Amino acid sequence: MIASTYGDGEPPDTAEPLWAELNRADAPRFDAVSFAVLALGDSSYPHFCAFGHALDERLAALGGTRLCACTDCDVDLESFAGWQERWPAAAGADQATGGNGHGNGNGGGIVSGFSVAAVLSGAEPDDAEPDPGAGYDAAHPFPASLRESRALTAADSVKDIRHLVVDIGGSQIAYRPGDALGVLPCNAPALVDEVLAAAGCAAGEPVDCGGSVRPLREALLRRLDLTRPRAALAERLGMPGERAGGGVDVLDLLRAAAPGALSAQELAAALAPLRPRLYSIASSPLAAADEVHLTIAMVHWVAAGRARDGVCSTYLGLRAATGEEVPVYLHPNRNFRLPEDDQAPIVMIGPGTGIAPFRAFLQERQGRGAAGARSWLLFGNPHRATDFLYRDELEAWLRDGTLGRLTTAFSRDQAHKVYVQHRIAEHGAELFRWLQEGAHLYVCGDAERMAPDVDAALRQVIADHGGCSADDAADYLLGLKRARRYQRDVY
Repeated sequence: MIASTYGDGEPPDTAEPLWAELNRADAPRFDAVSFAVLALGDSSYPHFCAFGHALDERLAALGGTRLCACTDCDVDLESFAGWQERWPAAAGADQATGGNGHGNGNGGGIVSGFSVAAVLSGAEPDDAEPDPGAGYDAAHPFPASLRESRALTAADSVKDIRHLVVDIGGSQIAYRPGDALGVLPCNAPALVDEVLAAAGCAAGEPVDCGGSVRPLREALLRRLDLTRPRAALAERLGMPGERAGGGVDVLDLLRAAAPGALSAQELAAALAPLRPRLYSIASSPLAAADEVHLTIAMVHWVAAGRARDGVCSTYLGLRAATGEEVPVYLHPNRNFRLPEDDQAPIVMIGPGTGIAPFRAFLQERQGRGAAGARSWLLFGNPHRATDFLYRDELEAWLRDGTLGRLTTAFSRDQAHKVYVQHRIAEHGAELFRWLQEGAHLYVCGDAERMAPDVDAALRQVIADHGGCSADDAADYLLGLKRARRYQRDVY
């Protein structure tokens, strides 16, 4: 079992039906089953590999026999090869190859009939399908260029959200609405200078460096005699409660724990590789064949008296100049797709930058000539006057029938805060009627607060207007997921 984690230690949506079955009171026993779990995660987040651990524990509780201990795999997949060797050795060679003997170039074979790459991406292999990414990936990105960057929010908004246009002409990348664009950023030069100064690196010292200033790789913590838990590290550095320790970065560490302790090469060797960022694509190829549009919020915050910026958001939105080369690749999202039937009703819930894929959906439906199809968008942001993203386009789509219904939630335009989950409750009878009539339901945006709140609101609507219990409402939503009628792209 290869399992990722998101949100507060939750399973990915594609694993939720399996997880629900495993946790039923009458779940089947696994006494005759051997298993091994590889837990995928990112150690810069507080719930590192939590779902993989929960899956491992549940399978064991149901009588399964571990082929090897649950293995954590942190972003760069360094632990994968070891795990791939351990469990086949315990299971026997025939089980390890799935009976077909194919290799994958990483020293391993086939996992239950699927190539390792396909399992990790969630995609079923199809040799007949051309690669929509045209062979580009995080290790071999396409050198696109930034064509446009403009503000979507007003100058006096509490947010700074940008619309960016990336030129992918000549790449042969064939994206679809729902896909994401991977972007390989570079660190802010001023921050790099601060890190080098804090480490005490000699000016002009040659170094082979491809690391990131943000995530704290365990090698660096060990080098400075610091280890997890991150919350304790944050407390030590005078940042109690700061993102459960996830907000601590390399500069904090060097300044507080060991100023001047590393050479430039030692620092570079201890840093994690700079990771790509994924952004939901906000355009349809029917409207922008050689372009990818993105909707990105500039990330800024203050912690321990120091201003901090998001690595990739500010790279794209503030530091990259028009015409500058931007390394990108396609990240297909086969679990976030429009229905094949253009007349199928769709309900799109996307506050803030979560509107991005729904702009792509509406452009696609307009390009297909699907005006008149039932489509409903629920969008929210702080203020109507300053934060109504893509307002002119949305109102034009309302006029021509591409968008049938628009419900907004501007949280700070009244004394009490109103969010999209409150609008879901207000329009619960109509929303439930749409679901009963076959509507496909989509949610995009914040995974930490918005997505759970929306999920809870949906379950309440189903219980209230479907006349059923809370458990039956949860099963109803689970059924929509199984039918691919409830899809989420949350981050």
